[in-house]
Amino acid sequence: MVALPDPWFKLHARQFMTDVKILSLTDAQFRLLIQMWCVCCMEGKVPTDPRKLSAIFQQNLRKIAKNLSPICGFFETILLQNSGKTEEYFISPRMNEEMKKYNAFIERQS
Repeated sequence: MVALPDPWFKLHARQFMTDVKILSLTDAQFRLLIQMWCVCCMEGKVPTDPRKLSAIFQQNLRKIAKNLSPICGFFETILLQNSGKTEEYFISPRMNEEMKKYNAFIERQS
């Protein structure tokens, strides 16, 4: 895979601006969703644990826990082994698919 110098993700503006699930989010939920997408873009995954999210985003744990539930539907959950224990993460299959398409395009150009 081609490494990007500055991580980015594709946003389908019309779809994003008319998605009922997006429109129903509070400002705090919307902010958390965008932050989680950014981490997924950079890392390929984001922790499901509210404590870890609180530390990553330097936000109050109660706020993270309160706003996380409505956002879960934008992600899929995976289990990964880390230092002998299983940890749960969110991934964005759509974001991963868009990145594969982009990387394939870049490879064809070189």
